[in-house]
Amino acid sequence: NAESKIRDSIPFSRESRQVELQGEAYLEVVHNDKVPFIVDAGLAKIKVLGTHFNVKAYPDDAQIEVALEEGSVEFTSILDNKKTTARLTPNDYLKLDKTTGKVKMINTGLYKYTSWRRNTIIFDESSISEVAKTLERWYGVKVIIDTPQINKYKFTTTFENESLYRVLELLEMSSPDIKIIYNPGKINKNTYNKNNS
Repeated sequence: NAESKIRDSIPFSRESRQVELQGEAYLEVVHNDKVPFIVDAGLAKIKVLGTHFNVKAYPDDAQIEVALEEGSVEFTSILDNKKTTARLTPNDYLKLDKTTGKVKMINTGLYKYTSWRRNTIIFDESSISEVAKTLERWYGVKVIIDTPQINKYKFTTTFENESLYRVLELLEMSSPDIKIIYNPGKINKNTYNKNNS
C-alpha cells in the first residue's frame, strides 16, 4: 500500500523466508512445511507456512494489524519484555496496541481491511485523524486539521476510485463544521532543478 517498504534477501535461505515490512502489504505465501515465511513488522513477527493475509504496520501508527483470509499464521510480539502470541485462522483480524501491548482479535468479514487492493477506501466509525492519515498516504498530500470541534465526528463511508477533490467535497458536505481550504504546493528551491521539466 502507499508509503510502504518491504525488504528481503534474494534468494531466501534454506532455513527461513523472511521479509521486513514498514507499512501495509497483502501477501500470498506458497505453502512449504520445512521453511516458514516470516514477516518482521518491527514490534511483531508473523510466521506462516502458506496463506493469504494482510499486514498493516506503519511505524507512525499506534497499532499493528493482521487480517487473515486463508491458511493459518502465528503472531508474536515482544513489548517491554512481555511476549504475546496468537494463532489466527481464516477471517481473524488481530490488532496490537503498540503502547499498551494489548492484543484484540475478532473473527469477522475482512473486506474493509483489504479494500485498498481494489482501489477502495473504507471508513468505518473512523475519527477525523484516521481519515486525514489515510488521505495523506493514499493521495500523497498533507492534511492539516485546524478546527478542534471536528474531532468529535466519526465517519462511515466508502470511496471507490474517487479523486481527492471529490473525497474532500463529500466530507465537507457531511458536516457543517467541515470547511475544506486548498493550499497549492510550493516548490522547495533547495531541491528543485531548473533543468527538469
